[in-house]
Amino acid sequence: MPPKKRIEQFVIYPPGFTLGRPLFPKLLNSARHLLKLAAIEDRDKNGDPRIHDFTTNGPAAIALVVTSFDLWLANVALALMKDTKDMQSLLDKNILKRYQELYGRAHPGKAKPDTADLEIAVEVRHEITHHFQRPSPRHLPEWLPTLEERKLVPVSQHIPATDWFLTDKLSSYALAYWVFGITERMVISLLRNGKRGRLQMEDYAIAEFSAYHKDIGDLKPRPMRMS
Repeated sequence: MPPKKRIEQFVIYPPGFTLGRPLFPKLLNSARHLLKLAAIEDRDKNGDPRIHDFTTNGPAAIALVVTSFDLWLANVALALMKDTKDMQSLLDKNILKRYQELYGRAHPGKAKPDTADLEIAVEVRHEITHHFQRPSPRHLPEWLPTLEERKLVPVSQHIPATDWFLTDKLSSYALAYWVFGITERMVISLLRNGKRGRLQMEDYAIAEFSAYHKDIGDLKPRPMRMS
């Protein structure tokens, strides 16, 4: 079904509407389990420089946590919308534009939030869910150097001849942990010191998106080593 056709299914009939439980906490719970598995896997392999920071659960954790964030924004839109057409317009925007629009409504008169890191996190999710291998190391995602500079993905000292493949870089536990932190920060930024009213009902999302800290405990990413 075309996206616009799905969006048209959101219609409010007076005098109001009723909704079921939100879906994002369920996806987020799965994402947190995968992040914990990635953390354990990273520790198990940490002593071997050939597979340092490579995890099999990291990419799925990234895909699910960003998708959870995307679904949560639809919940926020419900709290801030004006009518049916307004909601349909919000749902038709991509994650970045929707977040910026909702932030503006929750914080009228304030400067736009810095969403540069969120943009990278969304692009990483997109790369994972629509991944294809690159035949040439000269044609890689433009955001990859930023992640390498921040030591969020492994880099070889012998670039480019023996550098890690993009598939391996996307499997970094440090990268997955960073993406979780970005979604957490964006949720807090939108909800803190903003409008109250119906938006106040979304405050529980801060605890939901912050719960991964308790899940992984001391299993935080270690400093990235050159291989």
